[in-house]
Amino acid sequence: MRMDLAGERFQVAEDYQVELPPGNHLTVIAGAYLGEPAYDFDHPNVAAKKSAVFEFKHYRSGGSKFWTAKAGIGLYFVIPKAQIELLPEKGYSYVPVLIHGRRCVLNVSGGTGNGGWTDYVRPVAHIGCGWTIAALKALAAVALSPQECIAQGITLDLEGLEDYQSQRLIEISAAVTMQTSLKPGNQVVLKDGWSHNGSQGPFVIQSRPRRKRHFVCKAYPMGVRVQYAAIDWIKTAEINGVAVPGPVLLNRIGSVLEPTAA
Repeated sequence: MRMDLAGERFQVAEDYQVELPPGNHLTVIAGAYLGEPAYDFDHPNVAAKKSAVFEFKHYRSGGSKFWTAKAGIGLYFVIPKAQIELLPEKGYSYVPVLIHGRRCVLNVSGGTGNGGWTDYVRPVAHIGCGWTIAALKALAAVALSPQECIAQGITLDLEGLEDYQSQRLIEISAAVTMQTSLKPGNQVVLKDGWSHNGSQGPFVIQSRPRRKRHFVCKAYPMGVRVQYAAIDWIKTAEINGVAVPGPVLLNRIGSVLEPTAA
């Protein structure tokens, strides 16, 4: 069912429903990872862009869990509800939809009550990460332009990153940038708390084994294996003269706000 025809609630089954936001549009955020072609995607119908560190939870076979993080960017598209088709499937906090023929999943909040499960779609919803350029073009093709948004009174305020968030983003961005660009002859610098014979470097890279997360570097009295985990990627970027992508914050339909104090 088209979202604009569903009203305030989409009843999928007797024990499952989706509550929908008011208005005639939905703003969706598509994530792209740093280092992938889609990271640099732009289009006249992109309403806003904001750098982010995307967190992912993983489960080990024994049941324990761990987290990983990737640097990326969120691309904001204002999509008319008439261009969104609700799929009659039980998503349980992941509402499946079609946008211009592309299957997306709205990452929302939900819970039990009133004899079943209810998912709540807010005016702004994430649709996950790792999108291709082709998928982003499909979203942009049906999105409202900033001029159309402003004419319809559609605005969006974005909050800037806290200093610690910017620093973490830069650290992860430096790691991504340098891991793919370092080669023999370049140098690496070790993090605080790491050293070889009392030195943090710089150490000149001799070789880079394939499918390994370390470099073999020149060091006295013999070569040393430097694990990725031991490298200060920001200092390594600086000593090799490599520019690290900084935080991006662009809003074409609203204001950029100072981060809210914790």
